Amino acid sequence: MRLIHIVLVVLLLIGGLIGWILVSPEPPMSTGGPHPNIEGMNIGGDGLARLGPIFSLGFALQALFVILIHLLVALSVAERNRTSGFWMSLAGAGLVSMWVCWKIFSSYADFLETGVTGYFLGFPIASAWMMFGIWLAGALLAIIYVVGFRRFVFTLEDEAAYDLLEAEAETRRASSPESPHLPERSA
Repeated sequence: MRLIHIVLVVLLLIGGLIGWILVSPEPPMSTGGPHPNIEGMNIGGDGLARLGPIFSLGFALQALFVILIHLLVALSVAERNRTSGFWMSLAGAGLVSMWVCWKIFSSYADFLETGVTGYFLGFPIASAWMMFGIWLAGALLAIIYVVGFRRFVFTLEDEAAYDLLEAEAETRRASSPESPHLPERSA
């Protein structure tokens, strides 16, 4: 199975999961309810009861999006450059991303169950994972791109092939100056 087919399968799974969530019965108090003391104000109610039926589906959806992001990164690299080092780097970044997503969901679920949370740099733990963990996971992908640029994205062989194509185009332009399909190269 080619990588693009795996991307298609993940997209179909995402679509199916979104459809499943949409047709799930509406959780109790999903739109809030009247406040017992303040007229005209709504309250959210029990978050665990409201989110419990779809909580695992939400995590599965987030996990599928993380998988999709990493598959699309792999798809952007030429097949010949997808070495074991590339796959190991991508898998490591993917595991960190999944761990961060799990920490976001599990810390929020813990808060909903206990009503108690810790704080990190002024943020509740679930929010801190969201604020600091998500960019960390994305930064790993950027590091793979920057550090592995010459090995995975634009190798010296790719550059040599490009230079050869550019030289051939320049030769054709010089021999046929009226050719409209060969635009002048901008400096």
